[in-house]
Amino acid sequence: MKKVFKKTLSIALASSVILACFAVSAFATTTVGVSYSAHVQNIGWQSAVSDGATAGTTGQSLRVEALKINLTNAPAGASIAYQVHVQDKGWVSPASKDGAIAGTVGESKRVEAIAIALGGMPGYSVQYRVHVQNIGWMAWTKDGNITGTTGKGLRIEAIEVKIVAPVTLAVASVTAIDATTIKVAFTAPVDSTDAALVAKYTLDATNPTTAKVASDKMSVSLTFASAEAAAAKIFSVQPINSSSDSSVKSALYSQAFTFTDTTAPTITSVTCATSGSTGKVVTITASEPIAAGSTVFKIDGSAQGDVSLNGFN
Repeated sequence: MKKVFKKTLSIALASSVILACFAVSAFATTTVGVSYSAHVQNIGWQSAVSDGATAGTTGQSLRVEALKINLTNAPAGASIAYQVHVQDKGWVSPASKDGAIAGTVGESKRVEAIAIALGGMPGYSVQYRVHVQNIGWMAWTKDGNITGTTGKGLRIEAIEVKIVAPVTLAVASVTAIDATTIKVAFTAPVDSTDAALVAKYTLDATNPTTAKVASDKMSVSLTFASAEAAAAKIFSVQPINSSSDSSVKSALYSQAFTFTDTTAPTITSVTCATSGSTGKVVTITASEPIAAGSTVFKIDGSAQGDVSLNGFN
């Protein structure tokens, strides 16, 4: 469930936490990160850690009593807000922001749950998880969701926080593999179900017969029913979903494309069958269509003149 962080960050509802986002005009060119420090029972303030490192302790049965969180290399107008649920107090309001202390110091009270959210950073995500008494590390959550526990009297002992940059998905390259196959490469992994839809791709008005997604989801191999001529055509790719976030899609791709076959056909099988009382028929299957008259077949060194392609001379 989510909790709404209003612009004033002045409410604390135990049911959920959501952030109000504020638009910014430009982002920093450096990687946006996060630093954070924990005030721990019997230790006090620890040195700040960053970008997924552990703040707090594990295996020592010590409570986290307070936290401070800051963005690093953040664009102008960006912020990070965080709200904690504290022993005997519940959700502390208003939520803290940009390095302010959330929790208590000198009161010996445990932090039991937390929610963190970003402002002014559309497309970015803050992800976090906590180590809880009697539970251990909980699953990662993100963007204003609550992690930890409430109503169970269990202390948070450690926390890890990281910033995840927006996924950018686009067609990176389009390459002819042979006379019937095109490989489409992407800048990020694609959704394997969405990218396997042949209707997503056209070469002029023709859809491929198959679309096979690579195991790393970074490319798709398209097979067309017939060999394509080496002439300029319009190749198009409809928007494809990202594998990590279905709301992120590639832009429509449409470019002139010349289907140049750079891979020689190979023989995939040879079979021999009796024809009539004395004749033999040798059937040779190639990896792709071959042109009539383009190949000389020899048996025991002798060229064979009676050759047909797909049954036609």
